[in-house]
Amino acid sequence: MPVNLEIVDDVAIVTLDDPESLNALDDRMTADTVMALEKVAADESVRALVLTGTGRAFSVGGKLPMLAEMTEEATGTDGRAVLEARMRSNARLVEILRSMPQMSIAAINGACVGAAIGWISACDLRVATSNAKFNTAFLSLGLSSDFGTTKLLADAVGQSTAADWLLRPRPVSAQEAFASGLVNEVVDTGILLQTALDWARIAVNFPTGVAALKSNLQDASKLPLGECLERETERFAHSLTAPETTAQIRNLSLRRE
Repeated sequence: MPVNLEIVDDVAIVTLDDPESLNALDDRMTADTVMALEKVAADESVRALVLTGTGRAFSVGGKLPMLAEMTEEATGTDGRAVLEARMRSNARLVEILRSMPQMSIAAINGACVGAAIGWISACDLRVATSNAKFNTAFLSLGLSSDFGTTKLLADAVGQSTAADWLLRPRPVSAQEAFASGLVNEVVDTGILLQTALDWARIAVNFPTGVAALKSNLQDASKLPLGECLERETERFAHSLTAPETTAQIRNLSLRRE
């Protein structure tokens, strides 16, 4: 299996595990990742997700032999329709990442190229090793983007920076990715996974609040302020009734007495 799913202390770790290809993406890798993410999203006992890779790369993007096959498929009308349907089905992956109630964290262990940038941009938070490199790379092959990379990257770093990275493809260092807002923290390789797991603890402790804040963030990008306020108020009141919230407020109140 090119994708592994492990659950540790209510945190799911989904690992792209084809280090010989530098975790290059193809239909099987995508399908297996979608299957793992769907399982995580449907499991109420899982509070957070960490998405990472094995070896020297998070993922170097689409496999070149697959892209060569896709160019042949795209030349005919019938073939193109089938290709577009398959691509749209595969792209459900980023929709699952965006919509799941659990906190999602990308732990970027090395090169992150092409569609893989769309995958990590769909996550709520991103931590990278100091030697990680990012490259949109689509235009290096004359391609447009897929997996929602243009929108998701623009959401993460802003339209201007996204345009720069997409239209002038080149390696971007972890430090530049941090400065741009794509990456939330840069750490040494040896503590990458532990850092992501540490971040996940707040979701384990306060799942109701995390789910509510994720919904608030989604609303903020598409709804006017008045509607956001209505929904935010409802979610705040709901989070007050969560057992973990009630216990935390009580404990802090007792400490201050």
